[in-house]
Amino acid sequence: GLFSIPVLEPGTGEPVPAGDESISVSDVSAGGDYLLCMSHKPGTYGSTLWTLHLPSGTRRKLVDRTGVAYVWGGRFSPDGRWVAYHSTEVTPSQVYVISFTEPGRPRQISADGGSWPHWSGDGRTIFFARDNELFTVEFDASTGEAGRPRRLDHLPAFRAGTRANAPTMTGVA
Repeated sequence: GLFSIPVLEPGTGEPVPAGDESISVSDVSAGGDYLLCMSHKPGTYGSTLWTLHLPSGTRRKLVDRTGVAYVWGGRFSPDGRWVAYHSTEVTPSQVYVISFTEPGRPRQISADGGSWPHWSGDGRTIFFARDNELFTVEFDASTGEAGRPRRLDHLPAFRAGTRANAPTMTGVA
């Protein structure tokens, strides 16, 4: 289960109610007030991406694909206004962005597949993996529009999931 444990008061944790769901946490907001979570009910297909407001305990669904698809790898943008994630809604899985602050529909930002998105420190670029290669896409946080994905040619080839073949980031700008 998921527990809330104050760092300065070890041993005082409380369970976060989950019912019959399996919950995983994929990110924490920059201010530390929100957890970005994925839940899945065992024995069913699909999952839900949601936030947990830590001070109040309030849950808010961002993307509910229960019965349709899995959503994974959610990440808050550095400014906290957007969430990037990937979903199996289409084959191959794709990377999407959804506003965290305004209601709206997810926007697909990958082409021909993508998974495990990560934001650049300034929030203007999203990195993701596809077929053992790394891709980047420019993102405009003021409009939610994304550019065309580009493969990162300047990194050495690697196989996802293997540390021995992982590229080093030394000297990569």
